[in-house]
Amino acid sequence: MLLKFIRFSIIAILKTYCENINIRNIKFDNNKFRSDKINNFIIEAENVIYNNLYINKIKILIFNLSIEPALKKIPLSIKNFNIDIISHLSKKNIEQIIFNPKWIRFRTLIEDFISSNTNIISIDLEDNYIYFNYKKNKSFSRLGCHLKIEENNLILQKIIQKSMISIPLDPIIKIKHLEINNNSVILELSSKITLEKI
Repeated sequence: MLLKFIRFSIIAILKTYCENINIRNIKFDNNKFRSDKINNFIIEAENVIYNNLYINKIKILIFNLSIEPALKKIPLSIKNFNIDIISHLSKKNIEQIIFNPKWIRFRTLIEDFISSNTNIISIDLEDNYIYFNYKKNKSFSRLGCHLKIEENNLILQKIIQKSMISIPLDPIIKIKHLEINNNSVILELSSKITLEKI
């Protein structure tokens, strides 16, 4: 009964924080469960929109999750937890992020990196590279880049000229792994999250 109550609360919290989320599975480790703390559980979800970030598929491992009863619409208050994330970003997801007005500074950073006075039209994921299709003046061109990790920084590096830029991330996020595979960018991240009580 208590696990069902906690499952309901977690779903309610995720739907509160995410603009969109399709939750496919929530799995608890029953051997590591207490009424005030969940030591280990997994969430699998699809079509996630969180803070204007678009994610095709995501698998979240949460551990050391501190909980307590709450008196508002959501029946549990989450205080803090550690999190590991495996996220799959499709070509469409990346375009949705790049062209979202919230991320215009991010898009401008990449456009300036490509060349002055350029406009990104679309992206492609091919052969472990990310390609930016862009327009400069009246001409259309394409630039291929490596996407890689260096000292916990997400790096975009041109294939030919080898020049690079660092893509800014939240400093509390640690990048564990990155690859481009099957038309997706796969990112493995970890972080320690502290929330205000809901």
